[in-house]
Amino acid sequence: HLKVTRCWGCEQLTRLQCLHTLHLGPEYAGTPDLAGALAVIMTMPSLRRFSTSEIDPLAWMDAVRQMVTSGKQSLITTLTPQTSGNAPHPDAHGTLPRAVFPALRHVDAVHLLNNRSANGLAAEVASPHLETFAGCFEDDEASALQRMPKLKHLRVTQDRFRD
Repeated sequence: HLKVTRCWGCEQLTRLQCLHTLHLGPEYAGTPDLAGALAVIMTMPSLRRFSTSEIDPLAWMDAVRQMVTSGKQSLITTLTPQTSGNAPHPDAHGTLPRAVFPALRHVDAVHLLNNRSANGLAAEVASPHLETFAGCFEDDEASALQRMPKLKHLRVTQDRFRD
């Protein structure tokens, strides 16, 4: 397990070939090419649990786009990303694509984007393998739950922006 609060570049982290759990603190947000660093970290072969604090939402989105473009997948099973700020963030589509995160079993998306942007995350991460989900749903019926038959832990947050 490793908790990183200040790191300039990720080349040292990628040398930790047995690293299973990683938390990047808010100070990591100042890393040059944060998106590239996140993309490299999320594809570390041994990494299974990953969390962040106060990461720039645009850097998160860019990292995921880099992974999509390169065709790389993450083996992370437990993900708790927290992005910074209350300003509107990009649309949630493409934030946690199953093609990039096929192994996800536990997702806490409560603080990934602001609620207005995060509405589509439940539908995006929904899978028959998901056991834990925390976040909001796009529709009042929470229809994404139908695609989460193995769900054991659920925390629903209210979307304060919906009509």
